Amino acid sequence: MDYVRFLSLSRLGKDEVLGIEAGTCHVFPKLDGTNSSLFWDDANYALGAGSRNRKLSVGADNAGFLNHMKDHPTANELVKSFSEWNIFGEWLVPHSLKSYREEAWRQFYIFDVWDQNKGCYLHYDEYNAALSPILQSVPCNDIKIIPPMAIVKNGDAIKFQQLAEQNTYMIEDGKGCGEGVVIKNYDYVSKFGNYQAAKLVTNLFKEANAEAFGPREINQEVVEQLIAEAYVTEARIDKIFHKIEDDMGEPFTSKSIPRLLNTVYHDIIVEESWEFIKRFKQPTVNYKLLQRYVILQIKLVKPELF
Repeated sequence: MDYVRFLSLSRLGKDEVLGIEAGTCHVFPKLDGTNSSLFWDDANYALGAGSRNRKLSVGADNAGFLNHMKDHPTANELVKSFSEWNIFGEWLVPHSLKSYREEAWRQFYIFDVWDQNKGCYLHYDEYNAALSPILQSVPCNDIKIIPPMAIVKNGDAIKFQQLAEQNTYMIEDGKGCGEGVVIKNYDYVSKFGNYQAAKLVTNLFKEANAEAFGPREINQEVVEQLIAEAYVTEARIDKIFHKIEDDMGEPFTSKSIPRLLNTVYHDIIVEESWEFIKRFKQPTVNYKLLQRYVILQIKLVKPELF
């Protein structure tokens, strides 16, 4: 099998996940690391690894994930035993949230599996039952399966927000909650005809990130933040990411991150100014503050790049 890109999570309430709460939802804690994957690489007859957007190589790793996993006996057993699967998870390395337990870092937390033969994501019960015997046979194993926090029937935003604020998975005692939750309804098909999962990021997590912008009233929304949240989309970042790669003629590296941040900001000013002037009724915009919110939003939308 080969590298497969993980699906993008849509925020609860967006068109892409409209109605996902109807029926039975599995609610999982969301970790704030970098999205990674394992699979059996047919071409090289060896373990393969990926980030959210690309296949990794020794010379183009992602936070040391491939280097850690390439000779890892349990990881190799997983991909050999389930060679038709892409195993997705979070490689927990420091990002925005620094309150995880010391022993939680540099571990791989499985949150989804794509079956290439079936052409679909597997239900938690299926991949948990298949992978657990291998993982549980190894003492002190640093590959884990993220368990659901709750199974909710016909929930709503208030219930999911409550669960998000109860997410203390791998968080140090007394250090608050995690980033948020991921909501999966395995029977859900979006209005666009595809399977999709939702995410809900806690207000506490947003406020913790906003500390970089100086003190503000809790939960106060400012127009610069609203503009960034509206126009810093995954599609826009991906478009600019690939343009930078094309311009350089080589894979994207951390050296290009400043260029990406500035280009996304420039693109929003050039392409969207008239739209956000109309949308927010001729607001007074602090462009220095807007740039900082754009950078924060890029990090929230595409954490695997950092």
